[in-house]
Amino acid sequence: MIAVAGLLVIAACNQLAPRVGVASPLLLLVLGIGIGFLPFVTAIELNPEIVLEAVLPPLLYSTAVSMPVADFRRELRSVSALAVGLVAVSAVVIGLVAHMLVPAIPLPWAIALGAVLSPTDAVAIAIVRGLGVTDRIITILEGEGLFNDATALILLSSAVSAGVARSTDSLEPGALAAQFLTSLALALFIGWAVGTLAVRVRARISESTADTVVSFTVPFLASLPAEYLGGSGLVAAVVAGLITSYRGPWLLSPVHRVNARHNWRTIELILEGGVFLFMGLQAYGIVQEVAEVGYGARTAVILAVSAWVLTVLVRLVFVAPMLVWLGWVRRRRSRRLEYFTSEPLGPREGAVIIWAGMRGAVTLAAAQTLPLSTPARPLLLLVALLVSGGSLIVQGLTLDPLIRLMRPRMAQDDDAQTTTVDLAVTPG
Repeated sequence: MIAVAGLLVIAACNQLAPRVGVASPLLLLVLGIGIGFLPFVTAIELNPEIVLEAVLPPLLYSTAVSMPVADFRRELRSVSALAVGLVAVSAVVIGLVAHMLVPAIPLPWAIALGAVLSPTDAVAIAIVRGLGVTDRIITILEGEGLFNDATALILLSSAVSAGVARSTDSLEPGALAAQFLTSLALALFIGWAVGTLAVRVRARISESTADTVVSFTVPFLASLPAEYLGGSGLVAAVVAGLITSYRGPWLLSPVHRVNARHNWRTIELILEGGVFLFMGLQAYGIVQEVAEVGYGARTAVILAVSAWVLTVLVRLVFVAPMLVWLGWVRRRRSRRLEYFTSEPLGPREGAVIIWAGMRGAVTLAAAQTLPLSTPARPLLLLVALLVSGGSLIVQGLTLDPLIRLMRPRMAQDDDAQTTTVDLAVTPG
């Protein structure tokens, strides 16, 4: 009955969202928080392994399949900088400040908290996608959200190891870089192999329903072996999705692609809505744990607000030079890179990229993987919940007014420009 009610709530919020002008994930999050605090509702806890291994791989795969590979390749440098450099810097800065504010949290565990809070969420980009910004902004945000999980989870694993050993030796940059490159290489190879093989197998399937069933297994065929061998299962699922997006139009029939897209959209709606609904439902249980161990809500709120402000400030400091560099590239190579000239990124677009860096399900799921022996673990869980939920609500609700205020280049502007060019070159 609970599962049936959840499905009906997800469908209702998806239908209601356009009418009230609020994104469906935000409605589900707020509704989940409200239900969780009702007196007759018991504390709800979701196993984080379910989110990391069963929910996120198909969600990220579905996002990657729908992403134009050509646009992603053009933004590879920007995505790499945000997904690796920004995550690492954010984790260290947040960790140092958290340790200063709450000295009871040892430095390795504080950096573990920073790693939990540093990645943006590709699922949260659903809030941005419907606001009409240019495809280039969406590509950068989606690419960052798809690939920054690997950096964050590797940093989290190393910080936890250092915290258990009560030593910071495993947080050396050289060791972290080697671990990251190894994990990334395994994920890239397995994702490429699974994606290539899956497309070729699906090309030989005549029934579209059977093809859709096979497509549902692809993200798990990529993520599970990668995790078992020490790679990033989430990145492997993303790479398999990108390979499918690139090779699918050449090998798969139009009927198969259309049916698979519709079925995947249904699965994506259920999983995405379920993640945000459960995020809200878990709020009461986490608050209750913090009260039981004696930490005050005031400490959690101060730490969460400080961490959230840092995520925005560090992102601002990191994105601003990146946009300057992209502008220099556009001026130097404008004749060869029409993509950069048709959708330039200036300060107005940069403001959207900075404010759209919301945290979400990955943050909460990663926080719950912290060992039970973690010092002040309930406090860290509550901080993760406040930052992820707060960023979704605050930034998600104010993103549309920010876009209206900043007036960045919108998708309809590019469509109008393309139409004008087409009319200008049409004979007669």
